[in-house]
Amino acid sequence: MRIKWIYISIGIVLILGGFYWFQLRPVEMKKECHKDTVEFLKKQHSVTKRSYDEIYELCLNSKGF
Repeated sequence: MRIKWIYISIGIVLILGGFYWFQLRPVEMKKECHKDTVEFLKKQHSVTKRSYDEIYELCLNSKGF
């Protein structure tokens, strides 16, 4: 009976860890990249769709996307 609870506990931890790693973590990274890109472009005073896309893509690539 005790082994059953250990397996259930390990399963729950793995499911929650997978949810964080594949769902929550990427969303947080994308939010951070958006914020960093907007701040950078405000400092440069050159906000264009192309420059935003390039810098945002560089940020995502640096984080492994």
